[in-house]
Amino acid sequence: MANDGYEVYFAEKLWELIPGIHRDRDGREEGAGTLRALVEIYAREAAKIRRSQDHLWDDAFIELSDDWAIAYIGELVDTRMLSALNNRGNRISVAKKIHYQRRSGTRPVLEELVSDITGYEGIVTEGFRRLARAWHRLDPVNAYTTDDDRGPGAGGLVDLRSPRLLDLAGGPFDTFSHMPDIRRPGAIPMPGSVQRTLAPLDVLEGADATAGIRKIGFHFYRLNAFFVEGVNPAAGFGTTGFHFDPSGRDIALFQVSTRLAGGSQGLRGTGFPDWRAAQNWEVPAPMLCRVLGHAQYVISEMALAALESVPGMNAARLDQLRRLRGQRLTGEDKLQLVVSRLPDAAFFTQTATLTRIRAAALSANCGKAVLLNAPVSSAQANGSVSVEEAAGNPIPQERVTAAGLAAWSVSAQGRRVAIDPENGRLRFIGAAPANPPTVSYAYGTPGPVGAGPHARPEAVARDVDSTIQGGGSITAADLPSQGVVSIGDSATYDVTPGQTAVRDLVVQAAEGTRPYLARDANWTFLSATDNAQLVLDGLWIGGAPSFSIRLRGSYARVRVANSTIDPGGAQSRLPGSPQIPNVRLVISGEVDRLEIDHSICGEISTFGSGQVNRLVIRDSIIASAGIQAAIDLDAGEVIMERVSVLGNTIVHRLYATETLLQGVAQVRDNQAGCFRFGAYEPPSRLPKPYQSHVLDPGTPVFTSRRFGDPGYCQINIAAPDFLQTGAEHGSQIGAYSSLNEPIRIEGLRQKASEYMPFGLVPFFIAET
Repeated sequence: MANDGYEVYFAEKLWELIPGIHRDRDGREEGAGTLRALVEIYAREAAKIRRSQDHLWDDAFIELSDDWAIAYIGELVDTRMLSALNNRGNRISVAKKIHYQRRSGTRPVLEELVSDITGYEGIVTEGFRRLARAWHRLDPVNAYTTDDDRGPGAGGLVDLRSPRLLDLAGGPFDTFSHMPDIRRPGAIPMPGSVQRTLAPLDVLEGADATAGIRKIGFHFYRLNAFFVEGVNPAAGFGTTGFHFDPSGRDIALFQVSTRLAGGSQGLRGTGFPDWRAAQNWEVPAPMLCRVLGHAQYVISEMALAALESVPGMNAARLDQLRRLRGQRLTGEDKLQLVVSRLPDAAFFTQTATLTRIRAAALSANCGKAVLLNAPVSSAQANGSVSVEEAAGNPIPQERVTAAGLAAWSVSAQGRRVAIDPENGRLRFIGAAPANPPTVSYAYGTPGPVGAGPHARPEAVARDVDSTIQGGGSITAADLPSQGVVSIGDSATYDVTPGQTAVRDLVVQAAEGTRPYLARDANWTFLSATDNAQLVLDGLWIGGAPSFSIRLRGSYARVRVANSTIDPGGAQSRLPGSPQIPNVRLVISGEVDRLEIDHSICGEISTFGSGQVNRLVIRDSIIASAGIQAAIDLDAGEVIMERVSVLGNTIVHRLYATETLLQGVAQVRDNQAGCFRFGAYEPPSRLPKPYQSHVLDPGTPVFTSRRFGDPGYCQINIAAPDFLQTGAEHGSQIGAYSSLNEPIRIEGLRQKASEYMPFGLVPFFIAET
């Protein structure tokens, strides 16, 4: 409620207008205060009217107006409105209507539309620029020269000696030339796994529907890249090999969006004059090994000044390096080859000297400089991945190399650590680190479901009683019977004995962190009183051995919010990969209300006389590890809103909306409850299905069912339409229904047709 004092003001104003005799009788006779209460009701309504009048001035400005006023302002500038469920897109399209109209048909405006309307990072490609053609006099002199960094140029020949460019073929950063394709393009299905380094023929063979005179492509990145700092990597190979993921999974490292030009985010400014095409390392996509290893070197006067302090460097040797000034050398092998041709090659090719040259000459416009941690003296951001052998001291860029570590084997002279971004692995070269290392990296996910560094206003609003940080052990003494306990970083913690006296306890992660809590035995929460309360917020709970979280005693409310109770699954994508156990949530006492909100959870069941009177699940994923049911409750009622269930469901009574059951559901009480706008597998027994659909065996549903993949439980773009748009408001069914992806993409289609050049044919590709 607004703290403007209007209610008190109007209450006193009205009270003074009432004759004194009535005010006196209201305080003396039976039912005292009735007249005063009536006056306060009138005052509240008067305050609402006054606030509405005050806000009318703000409603004249698109940046400040209420949602209802957007359409009226849009009418003034003749804007075609989008769905009412895309308020952000409507507000921005109205605010930038004149900007769009003046520059209609240009590539910068079309790229702005992607981020303005959908909220995704986007790249627009023009099909005619990808056509193989003959040289003409309007081409630059070097248009057809092959360059490993920029590709062959307009109409040039493919250079199969550049594996990095082959990795990018077929996507928005494809620099090769193609024969024209006159077919009308359709959306290209997103692959079922993370983009991997491909063999040349796998990339170049097959029809390419993106090259044509009339074709224009909209490539957008649906996944979010969340950055976590200070993570303790899990041991993977002896004392030198580690997994970035603290649970020991192979994951795909993501690139944090670092595209600064364009100004397409929000309402402030257009950024049109400083627009430039994005580089492949600037978009929120899975990080490729060769992109991380892409290094470009330029010998400049600044680099020469930094090399003056190198032992053995003198004026004559600096003059030799000055001969290379201004040359752009792509790749460390080219740099080494060039300096090996200098008169003092024996000095320049020494490991220590060459390392200093790489550090001084590394260009800021290359994958390695942007993705790896930048030097402290640089104004550049901290990159997308870094490794610290000592606290607060990231390993320098020149001592890091990119490598494939599927077999954990690597050899690189002058390097300290090798990173495999496609598998989320790192290995120290030489001696094992003296102290446990820490890493910072970005991972991909469709939305803020499960533990993560995303915004959590509920956690910020709580008053914290004690804070735990620095990793190590969490003892029973660290978790009192009541109060708010906050974990202040993303380190790994070993949880020792369970809590045996819970009264009103909140265990939460600080906003912006993702701590990993590991156990090697059951974690028991025992209430010390009837109707106790327990909240777990922002935590990732897992462990190598199989265990469960057990609720014993009497609870009025247990809430699991923005957390991940590890659903288990394969450690890697390789066949025969070891399995990480599913952490089960077991109720052996009585819980009146159990809430699962924006979380990923393993199996939920009761044990012995355990009972859950009401289970409420919203915007969450519940997954089983195998033949066991994902939800197994023989009493009480279950309410599901926007939930994805991987496994069978056995409940007594069910109320479900926009829920995806990839498994057989058995509901015992079909006289009550409902199942609406959902999908289920036969032969499920459900109450009163309404606007729901049956999943036939073999139907493609998710991009991935393996927890750890960026597309975990994301609806596959090749899934049936009823999964894509079957929710009540036209969004997808399942845990990510509230993201309204189909509605946002449809808004992009409408705005693209409005501002595209006449006669061109658009196509839309989900890159992630």
